[in-house]
Amino acid sequence: VDRGLREKQIQSSPHLALLSSSFYHKDMRPILAEWVLLWLRRRQPIAVPDAQLLAYLCDKKVSGKEFKGLGDHQVKALNLSREWLSVLLPHIASRIHRVHYGLLNEESAA
Repeated sequence: VDRGLREKQIQSSPHLALLSSSFYHKDMRPILAEWVLLWLRRRQPIAVPDAQLLAYLCDKKVSGKEFKGLGDHQVKALNLSREWLSVLLPHIASRIHRVHYGLLNEESAA
């Protein structure tokens, strides 16, 4: 986050907001994927090596062999986590204020 602020990839005012999607995917997403993996492993064991799971969560190519033995809930949790990291979190983090969320129209903000 500090480097992102220094390089103007993240802004701090009026609150933290992501300004660069490429910065998020290159620098922040791998770190966040590790946190997601910790959360997934606490919820239930997954019989896939961490390196394979992290590669999957970061949209890198992985062979499907390791994932074949997973249960339905495990696959759904992995897919949801991947979607959250790749689409939802960067979208939400890039919203700057209530107008971007659609809670307040431009006329009311003025």
